[in-house]
Amino acid sequence: MDRHIEFEATFNFRDIGGYETAGGGTVRWRRVFRSGALDLLTEADQLRFRDEFGIATVVDLRHPDETEMYGPPRTQLAGTAVTLCDASLMQKDETYAQHVATVNELYGPEQTTEKYGYMMTTGRAEIARAFELFADESAQTFVVHCTAGKDRTGIVIALLLELLGVAREQVAAEYELSNMAVPHLAAYIEGKGRKPEMPRDEWLALMATPAKRIADLMALVERDHGSACEFLRASGVSEASLDRIVDLLVE
Repeated sequence: MDRHIEFEATFNFRDIGGYETAGGGTVRWRRVFRSGALDLLTEADQLRFRDEFGIATVVDLRHPDETEMYGPPRTQLAGTAVTLCDASLMQKDETYAQHVATVNELYGPEQTTEKYGYMMTTGRAEIARAFELFADESAQTFVVHCTAGKDRTGIVIALLLELLGVAREQVAAEYELSNMAVPHLAAYIEGKGRKPEMPRDEWLALMATPAKRIADLMALVERDHGSACEFLRASGVSEASLDRIVDLLVE
């Protein structure tokens, strides 16, 4: 089954199914997708989302400022309402610019494991909301996205795959697949009128998704919380929901 799925006007869209789990199962195909921004979806794209893939729930991890800059949350597909989980991993009581300034001052301009850990901590209540929704069978098929579909989306998907029992090496390799979408991401950002304030090759390099970054983040979760499951439990996801997620997404 195809993991990478091309559309007319979105990018970094892929299925997280098919990975083996520690218990001898396999993550179900066509249940959870990850993606970059969805605001430019054409009518044909929306029809495929709805009819071909059955997407009924959108988990949008963007900050409210981003929805103003790039486009509003997706609440329908081809005229059909979808369930929206508006779950910014950045604190909504500060602006997007304030968040960027804070994490850059703490950790530097590049994306790092530490920056991911910061967002995972500030956004843990929203992560918990998303995971409670993953446990709801009526929510059906999901797409999880942010603007790029690689950093915040990468955090949530890594936690999900580890909860399901996928080996960390595979979780890291899945995250690294977003490197393939960097040119599309750059074109999307430039199309929105934002130009890099540095040489283009340096800008593209900052968008890279090395496997080690997410592997280190999951190692940090293990060190500080014991496991992804324990982190989610401590963040407010119920025991019943954690068990139900595995039941629903592993075959």
